[in-house]
This record gives sequence, C-alpha cells and structure tokens, in this order.
Amino acid sequence: MIDSQRLLSWLGLRSVRLFGAAATVLLGACSQTPVTVTLHALQASGNVSFLCYGVDGQNHLLSECPDYEDTTRKLFGLVTQTATNEVAVIDLQAGSVVDDDPSIPGYSFLRVGGRPGAIVSTPGGAASFVGVSGLQENGIFALPTGCLTAPRKNEPARDLTTWSACSLTSAPGDITVLVDAENS
Repeated sequence: MIDSQRLLSWLGLRSVRLFGAAATVLLGACSQTPVTVTLHALQASGNVSFLCYGVDGQNHLLSECPDYEDTTRKLFGLVTQTATNEVAVIDLQAGSVVDDDPSIPGYSFLRVGGRPGAIVSTPGGAASFVGVSGLQENGIFALPTGCLTAPRKNEPARDLTTWSACSLTSAPGDITVLVDAENS
C-alpha cells in the first residue's frame, strides 16, 4: 500500500522544484540585454550643393554667407545619400547634421524618388534640384529651400509628395542652373 502522506510530500517537493526551474527560465527570458544601435548620420555620400538661408526664412546669395556678425544667415550643404535615396542637409555654420524629422529615431533626411546623382542650387538659394535615377524612377526633384528643415508644428511631414518633380525617359546627367539676366 502507498503511504499517502509520503506521496503528497514527494509530489509537493517535485512541484516546487519544477515551479522554481520554470520561474528561473521565464525570468531569465524576460531580462533584456540592452541593444546598442549605432546611428550613421551620413553614408554613401555623393554630390554636394551649397546655399545660404536666413533664420528669418529668406533666401540669400551664396556670397552673403556665413554671417558671423549677426548670425542671421547660415550656410547649408545638401549632400546626396546614394544608398538611401535621400538628400542630407548639413548646417555648416553649426557643424551639424539637420534632422528633418525628429519624431523618427536616428537622422531623417529628405527622401527623393530614386538614387540621387547631380544636385544644384539656384544662385539666390530659392531651391535646389536633384537628378535621380533608378528602375522607372528617372527624373528631377525640386527642393524648395523653405522645406529643408523639420516641419513646423502645423505642417505635414515631408515626403515624396512635398517635392515638385518631373519624369525623364533616361537617367539625368549633370545639371546646371542658367540665369536669364535679361528677364531677372
């Protein structure tokens, strides 16, 4: 005959051991080892264009930048990012990368519709033009200077629909901005 008290004691001890082992495994699985992610600001940088932009939102001639006395005008560099199909904005006066969407972790740049190549800015800094290429993505995107920084509180997020663009049948080559002195 089986001693019922010994059996219950044995089952109880066995259950405690099994519960203890399961709890240890579960607690070990729940502990999180911090994951360190290295954020790369610029990668696969290509061509660059420079422009002068005032803190008052006005465009300026490139020769008017930087403004060391009043610091009301800043020199910016637009750098194509060929691996991510973006254009990075660099504040050359501050020596920092501009995060165009702080709500997204890491650095956010201006997305264009394909692999960026040539980039130019107008002499007065009103806009920049970037040629893109890719499978059925050949074209030129116009980036207004007023849209190069993070959107203000009531402005929508910047995406491909923010930029005016034209489609081309083949990949664009070098781009040059011509100024019509007679009509300017």
